[in-house]
Amino acid sequence: MIKNLTALSLGLMLVGCTTTPSQPDTNHCQKLQPLTVSDYARVLSYPDADKFPLPKRLYSPDYPRALLIKGISGKATVQYDVLEDGTTANIKVVAKTHSKFGKSLERAAACWSFEPIKEARSLQQSYEWFAR
Repeated sequence: MIKNLTALSLGLMLVGCTTTPSQPDTNHCQKLQPLTVSDYARVLSYPDADKFPLPKRLYSPDYPRALLIKGISGKATVQYDVLEDGTTANIKVVAKTHSKFGKSLERAAACWSFEPIKEARSLQQSYEWFAR
């Protein structure tokens, strides 16, 4: 489910990867709004969609309160690895319109999990926030 003020923009691409696990803040994860598999479904139209890991739990990043109050819209992109066990690791913000959007997406990505896969993959995910 996407919050009223946000919309998801999925842009996944395969790139090289490494595998250093990260530990999500489980208290933070419990406060995030879950996304449904249908939010991820657009990826399935890509020619090599069968190579993308299937999500188990995806969470929408929070709208940074200070930016929401000021009516600031923005976007961020993270690069992350999906490890063989389906956890995410090596999460890096690779683009952002504001540092708070980048931090919010980075924290949400640490909570994501996928079905186990045979080989770790590095992906990119973009997310947009829209002030109304």
